[in-house]
Amino acid sequence: MKSFKQFFLEYRHNLADGTSAPSIQAHNGKNPNIVGPDKKNLHTIGPYKKMNPKMNVPGSILTPQELSELGYDYEHGKILNNVRNGGFGIEMTSINGQPVGRVFKAK
Repeated sequence: MKSFKQFFLEYRHNLADGTSAPSIQAHNGKNPNIVGPDKKNLHTIGPYKKMNPKMNVPGSILTPQELSELGYDYEHGKILNNVRNGGFGIEMTSINGQPVGRVFKAK
């Protein structure tokens, strides 16, 4: 009778039906131990910055300066849905003669 070690060494590369088994080791040519500047795709963007904290609060008011910082120009009556795919929109209105943008929850 064969020892388990001999059996394992002889049949470890085959499945039960005799066909060759896939390797358990990765053969994609990449070194998983690379760390630091040798790595090709370094994350250099930095931490996530919200575009404006008011954009996630329905009913908040944005001034024309805040709208221009977001990259939008004020046009009275214009409605922007899903601003930057955030789930919120901006409705351009005026309050007491002052041009503002009102944030609303987009459907």
